[in-house]
Amino acid sequence: MTIPLITVIGGMGTLGQPVVSELLASGFRVRVVTTQAGKARLRFGRRVEEAVADVTQPASLTEAVAGSFGVHINLQGGPGREDFFRIETEGVRNIVKACQEANVEKISYTSGMVVSRLSASDLSDPDGIHYPAIAKYQAERAIMGSGIDYTIFRSTSFIDTFQKFVRGRFAFLIGGFEGSFHWLCAREYAQYVVQSYDRPECRNRIFPVLGVEKIRYRDAQKVFFQCARPDVIPLVVPRWILRVMSLFIPPLRVALRLVKAADEFVEVEAAETVFVFGQPQMSISTYCSALRSADPTRTMHSIPG
Repeated sequence: MTIPLITVIGGMGTLGQPVVSELLASGFRVRVVTTQAGKARLRFGRRVEEAVADVTQPASLTEAVAGSFGVHINLQGGPGREDFFRIETEGVRNIVKACQEANVEKISYTSGMVVSRLSASDLSDPDGIHYPAIAKYQAERAIMGSGIDYTIFRSTSFIDTFQKFVRGRFAFLIGGFEGSFHWLCAREYAQYVVQSYDRPECRNRIFPVLGVEKIRYRDAQKVFFQCARPDVIPLVVPRWILRVMSLFIPPLRVALRLVKAADEFVEVEAAETVFVFGQPQMSISTYCSALRSADPTRTMHSIPG
């Protein structure tokens, strides 16, 4: 019996690496698409195949997906508006075309829960604050119209992304968030992705994905840096300072627009997802304890406030 090959596009990021690891653990053959030769082999060794391709270069994708049973797509656009549509929308369209030519049987895709909240007026205004979600919405349309079986995951916020704010001994955080989220663990999400390749009830469906525990943003970040990264000192930057800085640093204007969109974000219920995949188990505290246990050499710093 031939072992199915799953190609992961975006397999070297925060959300992509756990998918690769879980696919390998479940017995799939895995190919990782990267823009830098040797990068995937350096991380995963000879357990994975590696293909060098760029989602904005259609010709490079043909060989990258050849022979694949399934393709998992995990892309991150930005930092500018044009980059979101170039990578998230046009990139996915290029992947879909390559999958059609290669007779790929299944596509899975990491989308975002905010797509579920887009209104008709949002969709008619691609220059508004919701353009990252609109880019993902358009990517979803391309996948759903491809004629290839698909499973799309609209996920909430990930615990793992707090690591992205760390720079040396400090973590630079944007202040003023008051929203609460069911924080999701990337590894548990990756297990959902793997299950979608084995379960027929996942065929041609969109699943919202929530974590097990709803916590305010400010409380979540405090728990994370106290428990998981006590070696890091978190510094909360007030938004008014960022607004002043954005007058001189254009990329900050994009960041502030994304922050404003995040302020308006409201999760959707995920009962059907739990019914199909089961209830996630990893709370922020258990996630942080596991991460801390994996590296017990970190030194403790007090956290202001």
